[in-house]
Amino acid sequence: MLLEWLAPVYDRYCKVIGLGERFRTDTLRHAQLKPGDRVLDVGCGTGVLTRLAQDAVSPQGTAIGIDPGPAMIAQARDNARAAGNRAEFRLAAVERLPFPDASFDVVLSSLMFHHLPPETKREGLREVLRVLIPGGRLVLVDVGKPGHFLWWLVVWPFLLMPMTAPNLRGEVPIYLSAAGFAPVETNGMRWRIITFWTAVKPKTNTVVT
Repeated sequence: MLLEWLAPVYDRYCKVIGLGERFRTDTLRHAQLKPGDRVLDVGCGTGVLTRLAQDAVSPQGTAIGIDPGPAMIAQARDNARAAGNRAEFRLAAVERLPFPDASFDVVLSSLMFHHLPPETKREGLREVLRVLIPGGRLVLVDVGKPGHFLWWLVVWPFLLMPMTAPNLRGEVPIYLSAAGFAPVETNGMRWRIITFWTAVKPKTNTVVT
């Protein structure tokens, strides 16, 4: 909940640093959403991506955003209400998802994973796998291993932090595979640092405990 204090200005902040609606739309392109899909957005923040997902799956589909930050969820609900958007928002953490098994066709995770300690990363991915239908997919967008040496001049101190180090070492696909996802694919980068991954829950259950 480090960004809680940013909730009232979070959307403007994201636009300033290049993570506005265009970036969210690019994320949804990898999700390949269809009308009627059930979508979960973990770490939804103020709900921009969740609302766009709801637009993509309407009228029959549903999009639910969860976040552990009360201020973020309150802002997300206000934003959806103001936009006349049907997306739902709940206070919850990715490692304890309050949903039954096989509840969702698609799970989205945008720039949340690098905030989690290693064990929480593992717990969260196991929970995501659990709530996905067999054949369902996770779209994970986050900091990855830098694709240009100049980035290392900026990010090397974060190798000392247990939350960010696995991302920067390029270990996100390892975490996804260890949780039971297959196949796991890397689908390009933005700015040589933000990486797009897709991961599928096998149609035969291989949940790792």
